Formats: sequence, C-alpha cells, structure tokens
Amino acid sequence: MTGEFTFRDHSGLSPATRITARMMAETVAGPGRAQDLRGLMKHIPLRDAKGKALKDSPILVEAKTGTLNFVSNLAGYAQDGQGRQIVFAVLTGDEARRAANEGRELPDGVIGWTRRSKALQQGLIENWLATSAQTAPAGTGDAPEGAPLVSENAVTGAG
Repeated sequence: MTGEFTFRDHSGLSPATRITARMMAETVAGPGRAQDLRGLMKHIPLRDAKGKALKDSPILVEAKTGTLNFVSNLAGYAQDGQGRQIVFAVLTGDEARRAANEGRELPDGVIGWTRRSKALQQGLIENWLATSAQTAPAGTGDAPEGAPLVSENAVTGAG
C-alpha cells in the first residue's frame, strides 16, 4: 500500500480522518481480501436513468457505502459478465456545503447532490470494468491469480 492514512474513530466519519481513494482501494484489495471483507459487503444494484434497479445487468457490485449530507463514498468489488474484477473506491464530497449545513437534517439540495454522486460512482465502475477489459484479461497482471485489479483511476472528487 502506498501513502499514509489516519482514522480518528471506528467509523471513519470524523472530519480528522484522512485516506485517499487509492489507499482505500488498496486496503480493500490487500488486507480486505485476506480477511474476507467481501463477505461483509452488500450487493449494490446498478440503476437506470430513472433510478430503478437494473435486473439484467451483467455487472455485480459488492461494496460498502458511506453517505452523509454532501458526502457519498463507495468502496468494494465489481465484476463483469466475463469474470473480470476490479477493486475500487470513489470518495465524493462538497466540503463547503457539508460545513455550511453541519447538523441539519436533509438540507436543501442534498437529495439531488447524492443522486448525482451515486450516478457518478456507477458510471466510473462501468467505465473501469470496460477499460480493464481492454487492458488486462481476467487473472493477469501483478496480482495473485483471481485477484481483482485495483483501478489506477481511483478518485476523490467534489460535487
């Protein structure tokens, strides 16, 4: 794993917690895989443009969400219909709006912001799987046989 991270509480919700998306993805891929973290994650269905779950999607996403007002994070595993796997972490937040609305329940704009963030997360996962199909066949690379690829494009973004 590359870099340093700091957890200030058990949940990772403290404003003093610091971790990059890349470090989160590497943690999920390395120690997380060794400790069967995947077994603790939930299925995250892909959705159509209207927000309805896609029933016949060839992509399986098993991940952990982290959502607060103007923060939406997703980290976990995704697999396409050909068995290619990736490990990913997408950390999105609007720090200014979060700070301005600290302690408020459902501030103005948060529902639309969260919906856009989740659409971004889904689009990135779909793109990363498509990109991994073009760059590395399943089971190749530096990872152990059958290990998912860590996306080089793990992102941290602002909404």
